[in-house]
Amino acid sequence: MPELRTARTHCQRIVTAAEPGAAAEVTNCLGRTLFVDPQDRRGRRLIDSAGDANPHSMTMWRDLLLTRPWDLVVDVGANYGEMLLGAHLPKNAEVVAFEPNENVLPHLRRSVTAAGLPVEVRTSAVSDHRGHGVLLQDRDWSGMSHLSTEPSADASHSLAEQVCSTTTLDHEFFGSAHRTACIKIDIEGHEEPAIAGALAWLDSLDEHALMIEIMHLTPLQISSMSIRWCMYLRHLRTGRLVRIASCDEATVHELVTGGVFYGQDAIFSATPLAIAGAAEVEERESLLAVIRALDEQIDQAREALSESVAQLEQIQASRSWRFPSALRKLGRGSH
Repeated sequence: MPELRTARTHCQRIVTAAEPGAAAEVTNCLGRTLFVDPQDRRGRRLIDSAGDANPHSMTMWRDLLLTRPWDLVVDVGANYGEMLLGAHLPKNAEVVAFEPNENVLPHLRRSVTAAGLPVEVRTSAVSDHRGHGVLLQDRDWSGMSHLSTEPSADASHSLAEQVCSTTTLDHEFFGSAHRTACIKIDIEGHEEPAIAGALAWLDSLDEHALMIEIMHLTPLQISSMSIRWCMYLRHLRTGRLVRIASCDEATVHELVTGGVFYGQDAIFSATPLAIAGAAEVEERESLLAVIRALDEQIDQAREALSESVAQLEQIQASRSWRFPSALRKLGRGSH
């Protein structure tokens, strides 16, 4: 099983201007072209960030994809498709993207086609039941579009109602030939129903892992998930994924709001992931000890770097660093 590693690449922002109502283009760090709506603030955010609007989330997703040769990759709430275009997808894996927003869909389809990626785009919204629902399209920030059972009272954003079909991951994939699956779920508060509608399928797999946006989940929901799955959070100062098992609600709240860990996304895996150097935490006191140890490592590395810089500056400033004038003249005369 390959070790988890962080993708380190240099991104260049290459933007093609668009006519009003047309798509804008941005080239990401893998040289793939992402098509976005320049009137959408999220589209402009992707342009400004070279297709990587959430670097911590992108790194977690890239790393998760590297943990094993997944049979199936699923992006629930694909939006413009930046998470699929911004990562190296497993060879021979089936890739499925779910995106119901009619304003985003043409750009998503164009992006995956231009990139030559074998992505099947499905237009149903993922939930805990099959049927129909109302998608509240956020015209200001497309990433905040979400399923709703009643009209939104939020007057700060321009919203439009779109009737769409709903489905479950159980219906879409249960009984398929896939034995391993890597799933990203980011659907603005509808994550819990989507997970509920996937449990039968997930339990039938040999291996599965989910990267879920947790900022809309309650501490109780996250706590329950940490009991069912192996839970990983990203330590902000080191970039390491840390496994935290069986958290209570108070610990979950501290983890996701304390500024030590990235609080937007978490990884939940059926079995422990192969992560080089990852820490495993079983209780709150152990968690605090791990945080202190990680912080000490960073401080020690900074002190060592400062000492090395100071020594180099002393050497450069010393007389032994300079050639005697006679030696310099001799050197010039020998040519």
